[in-house]
Amino acid sequence: MLNIALTAKGASGETKLREVAEVLVVKALAGESWAVLEVANRVDGKSLQAIEHSGDIGDGSTKDQRDAAFAAAVQAEAEDIKSRLN
Repeated sequence: MLNIALTAKGASGETKLREVAEVLVVKALAGESWAVLEVANRVDGKSLQAIEHSGDIGDGSTKDQRDAAFAAAVQAEAEDIKSRLN
């Protein structure tokens, strides 16, 4: 239903979706922070939120232990790739 409404012609002869987009741009250019944020989110995509977990994840390991294990696995993979290239 929303797609039908937004693709219909508006008062300007453009689609209503185009009219909404124009209003959003005008509001952003006027300094409306919510509009600037919405334009940035649509153009650049929403930024990812970093989530850091610390503590036990059920296997008894700490974050430092998991980080060390991950680094070792990455190093081993890099060495494996390097050996296959030589």
